Amino acid sequence: MLRSLLKLMAFIFVTLTIIALVIDNAHSVITSHWTITPLNKILVNLLQTDIYNLNQSLCKIMPDFLSSICITLTYLPAWIIFAALAIIFCILTYEKQKPFQKISYTYNGGYI
Repeated sequence: MLRSLLKLMAFIFVTLTIIALVIDNAHSVITSHWTITPLNKILVNLLQTDIYNLNQSLCKIMPDFLSSICITLTYLPAWIIFAALAIIFCILTYEKQKPFQKISYTYNGGYI
C-alpha cells in the first residue's frame, strides 16, 4: 500500500514538473526572454499571503538552520523542486527485479 502511495506521489510531482515547465516556457516566449517562476511566488499566490509572512512562518515552525535552507530552496524555480521530489519518490518506489530463473535451451535432449 505504501508503495502505491509513493507511486501516486511520484506521478503527481512529475505532472507538476511538466505543468510548471510549460508555464515558464510559455511565459518566456511571450516576454521574449528567459523567465522562471520561483516556488515562493507560487506559494504566495496559493496561500494568499506575502513573501515576508511566508518566510516568517517558515522561521517559526523550523529550527534556524532548516528554515534558512527551506527559504533558500523556495527561491529556486518551481519545476526544479518538483522534479527533485519526483525523482526522490521514484527512487523510493524502485523494486529490485527478481533474478532470472534457470532457462533451459534444450527440448527433449536437443537444442532448440
